[in-house]
Amino acid sequence: MPNFALLNNVEHQDVKIITERSARYGDNLMHAPVFPFEFRRVQAFYPILLQQDSKGGFQPVALFGFEQGENLFLNSSLHARGAPSRSPAEGSLHARGAPSRSPAEG
Repeated sequence: MPNFALLNNVEHQDVKIITERSARYGDNLMHAPVFPFEFRRVQAFYPILLQQDSKGGFQPVALFGFEQGENLFLNSSLHARGAPSRSPAEGSLHARGAPSRSPAEG
């Protein structure tokens, strides 16, 4: 379970944002959901496909690889920008540094 805490510059001075893309940070995804407002930006770098969901509907996804756990844009000469907002590449931030205390310990 995540340990959420309010950030402040004293207790979290050693915390840095990890901006590199890597499989160890969960970026080794085959695809990520895409929303219609992102189509113009995303389609310039990634193919957009329609994936059928369990209810029989379709969800647009940006394709990064051809097999589960494969992302051809990691560790390659393919430098694509415009990743979907929900993809690990741009949709989440990872932090490293000193562990923080929970607000309950505060």
